[in-house]
Amino acid sequence: MWKTTLKKKLNNEDVALSGDHSRADIGKKKKKRFEFNEALDEHWIKLIQEVRYRAFTHSSSFVGNVKYDQDEQSMEVILNGKTYDFCNVSERLFDAFEGADSKGAFFNREIKTLHDC
Repeated sequence: MWKTTLKKKLNNEDVALSGDHSRADIGKKKKKRFEFNEALDEHWIKLIQEVRYRAFTHSSSFVGNVKYDQDEQSMEVILNGKTYDFCNVSERLFDAFEGADSKGAFFNREIKTLHDC
């Protein structure tokens, strides 16, 4: 197999093309990376720094949205469309509730009467 070298004029620049799989990268500009330059105001910076609430949504016939306040160690749960508050709930218990296969069974067994405010 023999190689051929060709010279071609492209956009007033000499481009050398050689071999079977040649490529010409002349005249291509590098893409500029996207940079996010918008500044956050103080209100948003405080909210980002203060991770206070955690929440999850569960759409079953019994358990709905669940919101956990890390500072107060309290939890707000929507049960059958009505909101209930629960106190002295550890973050570990909230994590277990979020990961439970049956949210209703876990709620009845671990939270219902033990953490009622």
